[in-house]
Amino acid sequence: MITRLPASSDGSGGGLPPDTDRAAWERRQDTLPVDFHGDVVEPHEVRGVERLLANGERIEWIPREPSTPTNDFVWHSMGGIVAELKSPARPDYLASRRLITDAVVKAKRHDRAKQNFVVDIGDHLLDDELRVKFEGYNIDRSRNQISRLWVLHRGGLEEIWLRNT
Repeated sequence: MITRLPASSDGSGGGLPPDTDRAAWERRQDTLPVDFHGDVVEPHEVRGVERLLANGERIEWIPREPSTPTNDFVWHSMGGIVAELKSPARPDYLASRRLITDAVVKAKRHDRAKQNFVVDIGDHLLDDELRVKFEGYNIDRSRNQISRLWVLHRGGLEEIWLRNT
């Protein structure tokens, strides 16, 4: 299933507002059927939530706590697990791995845990080469392993079966 982003609510005829146009992103965020608890989320998070909802997922945004890393959402259509949404600047494995590892390490420093991740690579396709790299995320990361990983891509949402060896 190919996911299409919904038209923006900024009157631009469906185009993406530039990331620097904060007012346009806030308007776009306000059109989502998700309670963000007054948080103004980043453009990549708005896009990720739009794409999750377009794939039929049901989520509840977790309010941010000042100076404390929190997971991004409760994933109701996945049994109520908490998950973190990451959108790398480049749709490659190294950029994604860095974002995931940094989030895990930062959470541990605050006695928190981040175990479930959704990586949004946008309109890029999750090909076999990238899938295999994601499958190996936990290898050689004994202190920063994660439990589950999904990739949101042009073809939809796919869970990655993580290997440990």
